[in-house]
Amino acid sequence: MQASLENSRNLQQMLGMMIQTVLNHNAEVAAAQDEAVALATQRVNDGMGLIMKTMAVALSSSASLREQLVSFYCMSLEQLRLTVQEMSRMQAVELAHKQQALETVSKAAAVRAGSH
Repeated sequence: MQASLENSRNLQQMLGMMIQTVLNHNAEVAAAQDEAVALATQRVNDGMGLIMKTMAVALSSSASLREQLVSFYCMSLEQLRLTVQEMSRMQAVELAHKQQALETVSKAAAVRAGSH
């Protein structure tokens, strides 16, 4: 009976040690899992921060490019307007010269016709 009691105590101690070992192992696994989750979360947050910064730079560049294109377009329209005005002025001057030459020829023809 004494041996059974001793065996029972030994078994109880062994079970206690096993339970303690399992609990320790579970705590280690939980701690490792917490660290892994924290590291993954940090990496995701860093990645999202980088993505947000990249998007901000892209939006800023896009806005700047749009402003430059609008400015260039407006400048081009103004240059085109000035060019058309200059061409119209030159055509008007040329037309005036041709009209004057035609009037001169007409007057000369009228003078010749009147002298005959």
